[in-house]
Amino acid sequence: MAPIVPTEANMTDINKERGFLKGLAQQSMNKGLQVGLRTYEITAQFGQPAATETKQLKTKKVEIFKYMRSGRSFALKVTFENGKVVGWDDRR
Repeated sequence: MAPIVPTEANMTDINKERGFLKGLAQQSMNKGLQVGLRTYEITAQFGQPAATETKQLKTKKVEIFKYMRSGRSFALKVTFENGKVVGWDDRR
């Protein structure tokens, strides 16, 4: 069986497949993260955070759970307002 040699014609298909697989990987990594979840639901899925940051504002409490230390920063930061997820920053 001869090896497959990349050509301009089949590179388009290869790049489409890579993009599709990258999308699937991203979805699976973010599985379990969704707006509205409570702090206890996130800690049940991801464990205790490596660090936390809390700010008490006039009308709300903002917490940031930080996971997976990566050098000086963290690979995943989950932001809560009044105990519910409002967003996250995923750099995994």
